[in-house]
Amino acid sequence: MERKNGIQKGVVLIKRINGLTLLYSFATKSNGTDFVYEIESQKELFYEMGDHCFEQVSDIVEERIICSELKIKEQKPQLGS
Repeated sequence: MERKNGIQKGVVLIKRINGLTLLYSFATKSNGTDFVYEIESQKELFYEMGDHCFEQVSDIVEERIICSELKIKEQKPQLGS
């Protein structure tokens, strides 16, 4: 996929929130060395961009992932009851 789309370099930033592991993925078609340097020197900005994107889907995550996991745990039979 990367070669097909001309991606030269990619970086994944990891953030853990409330038991979730978020992967913020960034890629470029241009010079990979400059790209990595930019992320390293402006890491907080890239985390803020990832946070913004996560906020856009947080309702879906809560409804479809977190609530689904809670329902599965509630449905497990309790032994010894």
